[in-house]
Amino acid sequence: EFRSIRGVLVGRPWIRVCDVREYSNLEDVKSRSDTQMEIDIHRAESHIMAYVNHNFSEEKYNAKIPEDVRIADIILSEYYAHNSASNGTAKKSESFDDYSYTSEDSFIEIKTLGLDVLLKPYRSLKASGSTTMRLRKL
Repeated sequence: EFRSIRGVLVGRPWIRVCDVREYSNLEDVKSRSDTQMEIDIHRAESHIMAYVNHNFSEEKYNAKIPEDVRIADIILSEYYAHNSASNGTAKKSESFDDYSYTSEDSFIEIKTLGLDVLLKPYRSLKASGSTTMRLRKL
């Protein structure tokens, strides 16, 4: 789907479901439905736009998403897919005679993904929305 934002065409999603599946080694990610993956991709792109404080519609991007942003989108989409698929199935326990154990499938932590390195060059400062003016008597 392409839509015009300030006269520049911006296509979303920036990546395809098959991009995430080809990148991922995780079976729970590969087995998600296309609809679930599309929602994971949408969440990832919304997160990226919030982090960089814009939607890549500026003319300097020529209506193209930079490769680093696409890579971050794939990584973050895999993160959302894995954590959503693991929700509710995080614990596994087994018992053997007098021995038992419980293992936890831990969620991926977003801070371990290294997205800031990929996205920092595209981050713009967000305006505070207020102006302070100081006047003095001459």
